[in-house]
Amino acid sequence: VHRLYNPYDGSHLLTIDAEEIRRLMPHGWKDEGEAFRLFSENREGRVPITRLYNPFNGDHHYVTSASEAHMLALSGWIDEGTCFYGASPDDGAPVYRLWNSLQRAHGGLGSHLWTSESHEYAKLPTLDPAGAWKQEGIAWYAAHTAPTQ
Repeated sequence: VHRLYNPYDGSHLLTIDAEEIRRLMPHGWKDEGEAFRLFSENREGRVPITRLYNPFNGDHHYVTSASEAHMLALSGWIDEGTCFYGASPDDGAPVYRLWNSLQRAHGGLGSHLWTSESHEYAKLPTLDPAGAWKQEGIAWYAAHTAPTQ
């Protein structure tokens, strides 16, 4: 899974689609490289990760919770379906989710970040004295971790 960064609004996008990466790069998105490894097919013990899209502000969000996906869909988000599969907690490494409520991404609504790097997860909340970055815990488990660039 590649993590892309939009320096204009501070948002991040996760994708395994090389064509999607190719389409976004001319619009200023930066490919931060392989963030972590997930599975493209479902097998026993794997956890589906749903990608949702907000047509009002262009944001994407990723969840393993069917109830969270349902709540977002009721709020107008488009359920784009399962985009990848996470490992079981016994077989994987944690991928953490953070929320920045002050980031200007998506019309000032804030922005999420997913990282497999425990030091990034720990450090981001300390960089902002206003406390904008909130740790939201483990989002899912990756098959193998690889550092972002």
